[in-house]
Amino acid sequence: MNSVRTKHVFLEVEQMSENILGTEKISKLFIKFSIPAIISMVIAGAQIIIDGIFLGNFVGQNALASVNIVQPFMQVIIGFSMIISVGSLSFIGRSLGEGKKEEAQNIFKTAFVCITIISLVIVLVGRLFSVEIAVLLGANEVLLEGVSIYTRTISIFAPLMCLMFLFGFTNRVVGKPELYLRGMILSLIVNISLDFIFIKQLLV
Repeated sequence: MNSVRTKHVFLEVEQMSENILGTEKISKLFIKFSIPAIISMVIAGAQIIIDGIFLGNFVGQNALASVNIVQPFMQVIIGFSMIISVGSLSFIGRSLGEGKKEEAQNIFKTAFVCITIISLVIVLVGRLFSVEIAVLLGANEVLLEGVSIYTRTISIFAPLMCLMFLFGFTNRVVGKPELYLRGMILSLIVNISLDFIFIKQLLV
């Protein structure tokens, strides 16, 4: 029993020592973490532009306007994700720095449960009150149906969007910022492919 416990402790210490946040120079950490974060933000912004290009060219101006009107609803989803992710990961980073791995895991589990519950509430609100949300966002009679449809559609993906932020920030705090960048590159490829298939090929 003692040998098993000793081996378990040794593995934990070894895993913690692999986190470069506690050993690497600040200048190298700045480059290693800032560049992937900047590229990820550029990719996230580019996806909205790419969606607009496909909608404007192959669907029409009303569809493009409807998507733009729904942007505040998407910002609400992103806002809740950022609040929970950044707040919890500051505590996770401090716990890991103090060597309290179990406490850090518990904080992550709590953040995961909270962000999942909130995202599911957003799904229900978006699905049940899409018309009311469209009116609140300023959609007129011409755009009301398009805004309502897009609100219902985007709300389905709220849990995935929220968890993306949580896991993305977690990758950084454990010293692996490149994982989030790879995920964003993959999402960009998938987004362009689906835009081409569902907008250009099926709608046109």
